[in-house]
Amino acid sequence: MSSENPTNFEDENADFEKPSEFRRSLFQKLLIIITLSCANTCNFIILGLPFMKTEPHHFSCKGLNGVWSTCTKDFICSNNLSKDYYTADTEDSQYISNWVEQADMLCESKSRIGFLGACFFIGVIMATTICPMGYLSDVFGRKWVFILSMVSEIISCSLMLTTTSLDQLYVAMLIMGMGHPGRFIVAINYSDEFLTKR
Repeated sequence: MSSENPTNFEDENADFEKPSEFRRSLFQKLLIIITLSCANTCNFIILGLPFMKTEPHHFSCKGLNGVWSTCTKDFICSNNLSKDYYTADTEDSQYISNWVEQADMLCESKSRIGFLGACFFIGVIMATTICPMGYLSDVFGRKWVFILSMVSEIISCSLMLTTTSLDQLYVAMLIMGMGHPGRFIVAINYSDEFLTKR
């Protein structure tokens, strides 16, 4: 009888190994999906920049007598009106609530608004040359560099949601760009490590 018990015990362990291998495989696939999804979090902002910078077409301005009437962008910019004295027509079918109103970018020059997209790529260049994320991930580990880059994503998105000026948007886009190599390049290598058996 004593010789049968170890055999039965080994058979029970063999039955438990199959589900654990399946769970490990499922965990790896789920982790890869989550990691790659996190790596692409800023794509909607970068690809949506033209929509975030779209100006409203119709405005209402407050006159000296306190009566609101229709006006144009040229009138607002030439008289240097503050946001208290004009509002965009939200009933317009082409109206988009975006950074133009939030950061008061209506009268900014095209070059200053265009520099917004360049700030992201300046951040990417800084993160790959000044503090190379690939090297840092080899030294400190991919997990911590990936987590740090996701924290930078949270900071930059929080700044973008609460910004009131174009200069604050520059800083937010720079931070987002600096975290991009850590989110994208390191995330792919980090997920590849889960595919290989150790």
